[in-house]
Amino acid sequence: MVLSLAFDRAGGLPVLLPHTTARASARLDAIGGLIVTGGYFDIDPALFGAGERHDTVKLKALQTDFELAMTRGALERDMPVLDICGGPRRDADPAHPRRGSGRPGPRMAQSTDRQVPSVPGR
Repeated sequence: MVLSLAFDRAGGLPVLLPHTTARASARLDAIGGLIVTGGYFDIDPALFGAGERHDTVKLKALQTDFELAMTRGALERDMPVLDICGGPRRDADPAHPRRGSGRPGPRMAQSTDRQVPSVPGR
């Protein structure tokens, strides 16, 4: 909720989406950018080819499937994406040092491949 309020104050129109892959393409067609908030859970190491999963790995498969579908679709459209909490970022970056480890990655990453203009007066 705090993130959506901050986004609203910055001039954006936050749209909260259900964690389902149904109509992902239509949802992406209706938005101009994507913020993936992630959460306190892990990405299933099986997605990265791991044969085992440690007992401490906590999954949210529906949310993971949703985030991956939306992130991949947004990247295919060259849409701006802010990924918080690392799940889809780990999937998109095969060199991520914790990919498939079942351990949480960094809480937030900064990408410098695109420059985002500042909002005047904010």
